[in-house]
Parts: sequence; C-alpha cells; structure tokens
Amino acid sequence: MKRIPWTRLEGGDVEAVVALLVNRKRPNSIRITPSTGDGGVDILEKGAAPGGGDVVYQVKKYAEPLTSKQKSEIHSSFTTLKSTPRWDRLNVEEWKLVTPWNPTPETYAWFDDLEPEQPGLTRIWHGLDYVEGLAAEYPAVIDYYLGDGETAILRAFRTISQYSDLEDAPSPMDLATRFADARRVLDDDPLYAYDYETGHGPLPKRFGTRTGLIMTVARTDDASNTSWTAVHVIARCAESQNLRPVTLEGKIVVPAGDEKLEAALESFAGYGAPFTSPHGSFQGKLDAPGGLSAELTGASLQLSPTTSEVGDPLRLEVLSPEGDVLASVEAIRRDVSSGGLGVRILLEERYKTFTLEDRYHSEGSLVRAIGQGDFAGQGVLDVQRGLRFLSVCRPPNEGRISHAHTPEGRGVLDRNLCVDWPEDLTQALHVTMDAVDLLVEIQKRTDARVLTPDFSSISGDNLAHWRFVVGLLSGQSYARPVSPDGRFYIELAHSVVLPTGSFTLTSPLVAEVGDQRIALGTIGYEFLGAEVIEKVPSENGALFTLKPHGDSIQVSLHEEESSAG
Repeated sequence: MKRIPWTRLEGGDVEAVVALLVNRKRPNSIRITPSTGDGGVDILEKGAAPGGGDVVYQVKKYAEPLTSKQKSEIHSSFTTLKSTPRWDRLNVEEWKLVTPWNPTPETYAWFDDLEPEQPGLTRIWHGLDYVEGLAAEYPAVIDYYLGDGETAILRAFRTISQYSDLEDAPSPMDLATRFADARRVLDDDPLYAYDYETGHGPLPKRFGTRTGLIMTVARTDDASNTSWTAVHVIARCAESQNLRPVTLEGKIVVPAGDEKLEAALESFAGYGAPFTSPHGSFQGKLDAPGGLSAELTGASLQLSPTTSEVGDPLRLEVLSPEGDVLASVEAIRRDVSSGGLGVRILLEERYKTFTLEDRYHSEGSLVRAIGQGDFAGQGVLDVQRGLRFLSVCRPPNEGRISHAHTPEGRGVLDRNLCVDWPEDLTQALHVTMDAVDLLVEIQKRTDARVLTPDFSSISGDNLAHWRFVVGLLSGQSYARPVSPDGRFYIELAHSVVLPTGSFTLTSPLVAEVGDQRIALGTIGYEFLGAEVIEKVPSENGALFTLKPHGDSIQVSLHEEESSAG
C-alpha cells in the first residue's frame, strides 16, 4: 500500500487512526475517554505484560522531529501516569509511546532518560515503522478513516439486501458469486465482522455463540416460515463498541392493572433485574452498524444477563449457635446489575438447587430472597447437599460467606443468610428432600450417576416405586398380594419349566428414575406353587402368565445378589 502522508493529516485524525490500529492489533485493549485528561493513559491493556502486569499506550500525533513543547508533553504524560490517583490500582509493567515518526538515536536517548530507571517498568517507543506495519496489516482501518471505506461498506449492504429480495433470482452460482463480491467489501469494516447464516424451518429462538458477538438480526424469508436468514455482528476489538456502539431506545406500554408486570418493570428500573415485555408492547429505534438500524414497532423486549458467571465462586456455610458448620455449598454469581434504586446480586448454588437474590438499596437497606432452583438433570448427591443446606438455613443458625478457594473457617459472618421460611415453602422443601433421599439410597448401590428427574412430572406411583426399591435394597421383604384376577405376569427364559411345590423365580431389579433404568441386582419371587396359564414369546424369552397358589407372593432381594447390592 502507498505510504500515508501523516504530516499532512489533522492531528486528531492521526491519533484516532493510530489508536484504532493498536486496538486491532491488541483486541482486548481499550481507549480511555479523555474527559478530564487521560492521566498518561490513552490505551490500556490489563494483564498483557510478560509478567502479568498491565500495558499502557500513549498515542501522539507527532510525525516530525520533536519540538521542545512536544518533548515536554511526553514527559508530562509519563509523570502523570505515576501521580494520578485513579491509576493507583494498576500494575503497569510497560509504558509504550506510539507515534508515526521514528526517533533519532539522540531523541531515543532522551526518552530513555525521562526518569531514573524504575524496577519493573519498561519504556518502549513504537515509531513510524511500527505504525506503518500496522497500517499494512489492517488496511481497512486506513481506508475506513482516510478513504472511502465507510461509503463502500454501506453500498455492499444495500447490494446484499437487493439480492435477498430478488423475485427473479439468477442461478444459484451467479447469486453466490455476487454475494461473495459484496462480502469482500463488508470484510473491510475495521470495527465489525459480519457472519451470515441461512436455514430452513422456523426461525431459531437462539443462535450459536460467537466470540465478540454483540448483535444478531434475523428474519424469515417468507410468510410460511420455511426458511430464514440471520446476520451476526461481531466486534473486531474491545474498542469497537465504544467507537460505534449499538444503542436501543424506546418505550414499553404496560397495560393498566397488570400488577405483576408493573412489579417486574420496577425491578428492572430499580435494580436491573431481567425483564421480558409482553408481545407487541415495545416500540423504539435500533441504531446499529452496517446499515442494520431499524424502527421497531409491535416488538417484545427481553433483558437478561450477558454472562453465565460473574466473579469467583463463593462458599456459603451455615453455622450453629456454637459455631459448628452444619452445611456448606458453593455458589456462582450469575448476575450483578444496578438501577435507579440500588444494586442487585444473584447467586445460584453450583448444582442449581436454589438461588439467592440480594437487593441493596442505595440508602443502605437489604432485601434478600431465597428460592428453589431448577435442578432437574443434576446428580442426586449434589442436589441432596444443596437441599440440606436450605433445611438448616434458618435462625438461630447464621451464615458465613467466603471465596471458594480460601481456607475453611475463614470468611465474613452474614446474619441475614438464615431466615424464617413460610410454612408452605418449608413443607414443599421437606417433600422434595424425602424424594431425593430415596434416590440417594439408590445411588449408593450403583456406579451409574443417578440424575434428579423433573419433579413436576413425578407422581405418587413413582415415589412408591422408589420406596419399594430402597426397601428391598435395605433387606426388607414384602408380601405382594395376588392381583384380583388371580394371575401373575413375569418374563423368563422360554425354556423355563416350573417345579412342583414351592419355588423361587428371579428377575432383574430395575429402578426407573425419569428416563433412566438403573440395574440394581436381582429380585426374588417366592411361590408356594403356581400353574402356567399362558406363555407368549417375547424379545428376551417369553412372557409367562401364572396362577399362584395362595393369596400373596413373598418378594425380596435375591440371596445371591444381596451381598453385592
């Protein structure tokens, strides 16, 4: 590419272009807004130094030999970094000056002697060669700011839009070629990349995750919803959203008298809690890059956390009045949000047995809510631990909170952790715990991981089945009444011949837990005698229909299997 006439460019343009070149090369770096002076920092990249410290870039427009005033400005930027209180928390290992001019040996010696040598801090001057190298690596930045790049990108979007609306489309290969030509122009956007995706069937509710994804715009391509097209907007660097942010403004019309919806909206406005508006209640304007801005009418707005984990895991403990640890779990900070009234923090027990939401009012008050989570699919041992924590999380016990990696016994006492639960919630908790305790007894006798089923679909028959299985595993035997029609059904090998007098038949003991079928040994049925009424071939042998002697059958874990359990 041609050399850039840095000396003829306006100073602000030089610094903007050079800074974005640095941002593209170091995509995690961010620019500092100089509202009250940058304090010696134009660009900050935390944790990027070889030793794990921070790297600071100071970008200057100087494209020619330095004047005394310019040297004074560089010196001031360097000393300000060390003296500005807002940077006290930084661990700066490298301070880099970036200019579109290569320093002479004499100037570099002056730069190297700005301050006495400081242990742990390295000063580096990136001059014209470095800047030109970045310009060659990211020509789209130069074209976008100094050429016609922005206009060309908008033209490319219009071209693609026209192709998607063609009724009399060219051949598939011709369309693909034109589309690829437009895509090459879109790839020159220095701030964002655009991925296109098409598919058949209804529009997906969620698309796959992409690193740097900030927005997806999707639509169905016909009234029958048999195909769709999506555009994914991906930030090329952390600074993209500052230089060209995506903004949404509008209003939500809440029907009068809908107290639940009003409360949800107040929670969002007051504390930033997640919120979903009713269908068709939102109208506003989306301002987005790449020609994707749009007026929105009759829309629904959903606001939710962008991350699944915020900060290090925490350890929550319940202590007795004597200071003994009664229960301990690990909790994940799922969301930290704020609004006009204060701050909201949402914790979720690692295996989703419960959530804990704190709302800290700006005036100093605290509102805490503990709720049972959706733990279907989690291991029963993990769920049991969380439920037992909840069962003892009440006065006069108290809580203790610490980072999960800290030694046990350390942490901050939290007397608000243990609360008096309403009677209905306490009863519901005990019912759930009783069911999970049965499944844990089954888990103790199998190497297969027993998963907690969806309790909303569990019936009394399921609970009775688990109690029966656990009873057998514990050594109990049952007198099973013969059915009203006097018959008993069992699948056996086709060649089985029933003896005369008393006998025992065996079959696998299987616990049904949700979609799982867990083998637990062998069950024995003791008969005083029986006659074969019918034998029908089956997949594993034959289904025998027996007419037992007596009015009951003794059922127990078979002796040969009981020791192995």
